[in-house]
Amino acid sequence: PGAQCEGGYCVQIMGVRKSDGGVYQCTASNGVGESHTASIYLTVQYKPRIQPDQANKNYILENRELTLDCRIHSEPAPTVVWYKDNRELLQDQKIQFKQKGSSYKLILKERPPMVFGNYSCLAENILGES
Repeated sequence: PGAQCEGGYCVQIMGVRKSDGGVYQCTASNGVGESHTASIYLTVQYKPRIQPDQANKNYILENRELTLDCRIHSEPAPTVVWYKDNRELLQDQKIQFKQKGSSYKLILKERPPMVFGNYSCLAENILGES
């Protein structure tokens, strides 16, 4: 049985985690006629988290292009900014940003030694940054 709420019953989830997100259903029946079911989808929001095993590595040098990949998990989706030596990178003919799912890529079309440096990604949403 759920907790008593104003106008009926409710479910209270204590210590909500990301894994608590999903579809919840409530079925009402009084033994007369058909039962009725209602569904609600719960989205659990959380600040961005960069996948630990992805940090400080993952580069691919292919066809004179350097690709860096930052795997970020976040709800709602983050805004991602890339930096080289602590200076924000802007997209142009030699710098591209691509995103698919949790993968945020930086593609550099410059040749070494122009690409050498320290790169980082910053992910931010309404709940925080990483």
